[in-house]
Order: sequence, then structure tokens, then C-alpha cells
Amino acid sequence: MPVMRDVYYAELESSLGTLSFGCDGDGRLLELNFGPSAAGAPMDDRRCEHVKDQLAAYLEGKRTTFDLALAPAGTPFQRRVWKGLTDIPYGQVISYGELARRIGMPGAARAVGQANGANPIPIGYGSAR
Repeated sequence: MPVMRDVYYAELESSLGTLSFGCDGDGRLLELNFGPSAAGAPMDDRRCEHVKDQLAAYLEGKRTTFDLALAPAGTPFQRRVWKGLTDIPYGQVISYGELARRIGMPGAARAVGQANGANPIPIGYGSAR
């Protein structure tokens, strides 16, 4: 059974449009969405201010890495794939097969692609914690 967590949302107007993101009570980034937060979602810029600041700097070209605590919800395999994404340097592109090899599962390229598609933080994962 999934653990229920309180999620606090904030938004950032950017060149990509509105980005909304959710943080837990400890300020860890849980999700990032392209578009506004859902109606009625609890908004709390204080809990997510560090995320907003770093995203703004990234989108302005002033930052290439993040120093954010991440806590996306997913299966152990998905979290393993997402952790592997954090090791890809800014500007580098690799295949799903290469990522599968790097996480020690060389035959799992298709599953890595599916996990990547389910990634709740689909931007700038490299060098995040």
C-alpha cells in the first residue's frame, strides 16, 4: 500500500509556460509538471522556494545542475532508473540501453524506457540528490 504524504505545490512562470511542482513537508521535490497545479491543491511557496529558485536559474541558463533533495514516488526499479538519470551530466544524451547497462541491468532497455516515461520529475535530473 503506498504511503500517503502531504504535498505542497508552487508554480513558476517560465519560457516553457507554467511549471508546477510539489514538495513534501521537508522540502524534498516529489514531482514537477508542465502546466498549472490542480485546482484546490495546497499552495505553499515557502516549502518549495529553493526548488523555484533553482528551476528559474536553470531555465535562464544560469545553472546546469541542481542541489535538491528528491523523493519521487515509484517502485524500487523506477527509483533505481531515476537515480541513474542523476548521473548523466548536463547536455549528455544516452540511450535506454546504455542507462540499463549503467544501472547493472543490461537487458532491461525497454523497462528503463517505461520507467523514464513514468518519471515524475522530467527536467534537469542530472546532478540532483
